[in-house]
Amino acid sequence: SERITKVGLAESSCKLWPKNTILFALYASPTVGRMGVLTEEATSNQAAAGLQAKPSVGRSFLFQTLLNAREGLQNVAVGAAQQNINQKVLKSFPVMLPPDELVRNYCATVDAFYDREVALRKEVALLADLRDTLLPRLMSGELSVREAEEIAT
Repeated sequence: SERITKVGLAESSCKLWPKNTILFALYASPTVGRMGVLTEEATSNQAAAGLQAKPSVGRSFLFQTLLNAREGLQNVAVGAAQQNINQKVLKSFPVMLPPDELVRNYCATVDAFYDREVALRKEVALLADLRDTLLPRLMSGELSVREAEEIAT
């Protein structure tokens, strides 16, 4: 619900990331290593690294690789007041890559599940909004069940 203006983006440390960018938290253990995948274009500040998978690696494989590396990355976090890592540490963290064909097959399978999950989460949010809008009107008698059915379809 919050938006940043073009001026705000230009005059701040925020970065604009495209859809499917993986955001990786860099600061404040135990937050270090928490991740999310953008379902739309969005911004972040310097507390998160935005990672875009190379086509040969794929979003799903990169996400799972980072998830598996999270504990190791948390162990190399440094700082007296709060544990942090920087983008250099993240980018240089060693990982093993399987053969390209295996990565492609993995991504083809997992991407389908991920895309379905995103669609279902959007549907759940829409249905929750509809419920929250209609239920008070139904309970108060302002709206009949038949009228609610017509609105919902």
